[in-house]
Amino acid sequence: RQFFEHSGVDPLAVVRALIADLRDEGMRANLRTVSLALSMYARDHRGLYPSETAWLYELSRSYYLPNQRLPPNPWSLMGEHTQMNVVPRGELPGIESAKFVPPFPGMVLGKGQAPDSSVYAPHTYGAMLYAASPDRRLCVLYGVGQQGEQAILVDALVRGQRD
Repeated sequence: RQFFEHSGVDPLAVVRALIADLRDEGMRANLRTVSLALSMYARDHRGLYPSETAWLYELSRSYYLPNQRLPPNPWSLMGEHTQMNVVPRGELPGIESAKFVPPFPGMVLGKGQAPDSSVYAPHTYGAMLYAASPDRRLCVLYGVGQQGEQAILVDALVRGQRD
């Protein structure tokens, strides 16, 4: 306590920063879990990833996800499981382009929102967003985190390959 008083550091700000870091690490762990599920799915389907409209159903209906459930959202106070959604076209870089490069971690998406419903918007903390190429041989999974009041990309994992 004396350290904070003499250093001028706000202890509440330090705690908030530590919590944010832990949540970001939780988001990265969720991304790795779902990314592994996507890889197993592709292995079972001749290298094709699930479509954008059916990917969540396809991953949760079999052995791909632990207990056939999504990982818990690190921002949820109720321990809810992460609701995932498709990347809305124009919101994040799509992967139709032959020169697709995933966005960089820390990219600001806009004003964020806490998870408070079962349907998440792209700026909801803890959401995972999914996009697949038209031929389904390439997919990208984005994780949404928080930096202050802003929603940011915690990470973007690309799976598959182009012909």
